[in-house]
Amino acid sequence: MNLLKVIVLFLIFSSSLSASLASYYYVRSQNLEKDVEYLRSNAVNSSKNVTVIVVINFYNGTVLVKAVNFDLGHEFSAFNATQRAFEGAIDYKYYPEYKDFVISRFFDISSDKSHFWSLYVNNIPSSSGALQTILSTNDVVEWRYQQF
Repeated sequence: MNLLKVIVLFLIFSSSLSASLASYYYVRSQNLEKDVEYLRSNAVNSSKNVTVIVVINFYNGTVLVKAVNFDLGHEFSAFNATQRAFEGAIDYKYYPEYKDFVISRFFDISSDKSHFWSLYVNNIPSSSGALQTILSTNDVVEWRYQQF
């Protein structure tokens, strides 16, 4: 009888914790969407400047968002935007055979045997590397820490 009570209490606690975590992540995602919309609405609107938004999603509840402005006369890649937004907080390596960079670390979170940093542009997985992904105004570059 006591085992049944313990199991029931555990299930109640687990479901409450799951609901709380789901609510927390839902609110965080809503706040992120508001931040992105705010940054887009306050972007530099000029015929000579382009603004993109760079997001780092650590998938632990931490999301960083920064706006980056650049001159329209130059091609600007997802790598350039990321480097400008988070200079000093990233590690990367150039692979000449791919003519591109691979980001291996943001702040203290590094790629490892089971996780990697994946590039998304406008919420779509990038089909090319960060250096070869050329951006347009109001693009959202997102780096997601994902499991293999």
